[in-house]
Amino acid sequence: MEPTYKDGQILKVDADYYNLNVIERNDIVYFYKDQKDKYYVKRIIGLPNEEIKVMKDKILIEGIQLELPYRLTDNPNVGDYSTGANEYFVIGDNYGNSLDSRMFGSIRKEQFIGKIPVVIPHS
Repeated sequence: MEPTYKDGQILKVDADYYNLNVIERNDIVYFYKDQKDKYYVKRIIGLPNEEIKVMKDKILIEGIQLELPYRLTDNPNVGDYSTGANEYFVIGDNYGNSLDSRMFGSIRKEQFIGKIPVVIPHS
């Protein structure tokens, strides 16, 4: 999830957050993919029942350009994707070098462990 988080950084996971709140685009989530011994931290960009188009320099959701926290340039991992009724499309902030939904597909809500609150560093 660099540059948002650095490798080895300790993150707080709010495991109860989604019991009281809805999942939103740009949430940063902690989840497992297939087995509960391998966990990931990624940003949600696609919500249920959406069409996602990942291009070299932008991402479109239902044909509308997504505002990204970091500039997307020369992204080698392009393609057209879609989510189902209970699925979310996640992507790492290191767009060009991230193991995410572009490789392993969408994530179901029940795979989420919790939300990682965004902490703004003090100047």
